Amino acid sequence: MPLTYLLTTIATKILALFIGLAFFRRMALPYRLALLQVFLGMMAEVGGWYIAAVYREHNLWLFNWYWLTELWVMGTTGILLLKNRVLQKGFLGLLLIPTALWVYFISINGIDMHPAPALTAIGTTLIVIFIAVLFHASFTRQALSSQPVFWLSLSVLIFFGGIVPYYSMFNYLYTTNPVLLEKLFIITEVLNHLRYPMVAIGLFLAGRQHLATVKLRNHV
Repeated sequence: MPLTYLLTTIATKILALFIGLAFFRRMALPYRLALLQVFLGMMAEVGGWYIAAVYREHNLWLFNWYWLTELWVMGTTGILLLKNRVLQKGFLGLLLIPTALWVYFISINGIDMHPAPALTAIGTTLIVIFIAVLFHASFTRQALSSQPVFWLSLSVLIFFGGIVPYYSMFNYLYTTNPVLLEKLFIITEVLNHLRYPMVAIGLFLAGRQHLATVKLRNHV
């Protein structure tokens, strides 16, 4: 795997990371967690590339752990963005379902195997949570496109909306048509490039809105 592939894969993550770090002190906890996901995603890509390119070993175990981590980091992000206590408790319990599936398939097949059903459940769970987040944001007077929560939610919905169908048929294609499966991997690359510029916009707006709120309070 060439170094150029790694650089193109993490380019948009670096953009989001720098913007997030620039506004870190001005961001609420949910957006700090979203920034943590960007960092963890970039580290997973770098670590995965290093394991494959330098040690010539399989790196799937690393990404399997990363997917479980993303479920809880981004799931918690979405839950914190919701103001409804009932929904928060319900979605917190919902996170346990894909977690249990992940533990089940990893315990049976091992950490070096692809737990496609668990990854499908992880993506579906995050989609459900962020649809609720976006739905609640739509009831505010502020235009959706000017809300950081909109861009963060959109990034999750587009990414996992595209990745869930891919993972849902992963095992089937792995046994019946591995060539097609390899070609379809480009879906993950394209979705990554779409996702993180939206995250960067969301982090920028979150930091800028907090700064505007502080200035308004100082003038009152």
